[in-house]
Amino acid sequence: MLEESKKLYEQASTVIKNFKELSNRELADLYLETKEERLKDGYFACLMLRYWNYIYKLTQKSLSLRIDEDVRLNWLEDGLVTALKYHPWTDKNSKFYSLPKIVNTCVYQCASTNMLQAYRESNYDKNVINHKYILDAPTEDRKSLIDTVVDEDSEYRDKDIRKLVVQPLFDRERYLDGIIVELLAYGDTWVRKSKSYTYVAEEKDKRGNDKVKKIVTPKFDFSVSKLIELIHKVTYVQFLNMLNEYEIKNTMIFELQLKMLKNANSTLLTKTINNTLNYLRTSDLITSLVEDFR
Repeated sequence: MLEESKKLYEQASTVIKNFKELSNRELADLYLETKEERLKDGYFACLMLRYWNYIYKLTQKSLSLRIDEDVRLNWLEDGLVTALKYHPWTDKNSKFYSLPKIVNTCVYQCASTNMLQAYRESNYDKNVINHKYILDAPTEDRKSLIDTVVDEDSEYRDKDIRKLVVQPLFDRERYLDGIIVELLAYGDTWVRKSKSYTYVAEEKDKRGNDKVKKIVTPKFDFSVSKLIELIHKVTYVQFLNMLNEYEIKNTMIFELQLKMLKNANSTLLTKTINNTLNYLRTSDLITSLVEDFR
């Protein structure tokens, strides 16, 4: 997903025609000055591309953390958001004002702080109760939970099994994947088609010949184009519902990545959707559920 996220940023950056001629500080200042949302997203995308290689530096510094690469992308995104929020380089009375690379320093420091926070959390709180049973629990514990959820006489019988997949994606800060799976699970992404079968009936026709009958049955195929349409039409109410339903922690990054999806073209979205589906096919989120339902 890292490369797909980069392509989304590259597409968003195209609204800034001369960004290669601008310094990082100029891009940051223009981001702060502009009021137009489209340009603001463009300047943010340009800055993300400028600092993209720092993701790989963060990866080298955090190899012992068992996390997805997208989490390190989120560290950088959040670091850039924080740096732009406080923008110490704009205060003429500040000692940072005259430093030529102060924007770089702020972004790097904020992103590194996110990495250190992840280390602290991994030491005592990595098995949070709302996703422990899917990500970390032994097989027998997951089996017990699934049995409880699907038991018709259980008080949890109304719990949506699909959330067992969507929630851990958001907990892992795989926001692009989570949004796609949420819409895939709850939206109308199917195209109705008809499939016909012919067979020889037991009875004969009036002339004594075999009677051939035809049966037409409905068939539903998954439609990528309908999912893309749902992504482009996500409303603010849906955004708020996802925030509340899944208790998303990093709301700024979630909103940013949702905007990226909504503004992406169909070709890029198709690749992103395919990557999400491929991730799910090999992810422990799905394999755990499949094993437990057998």
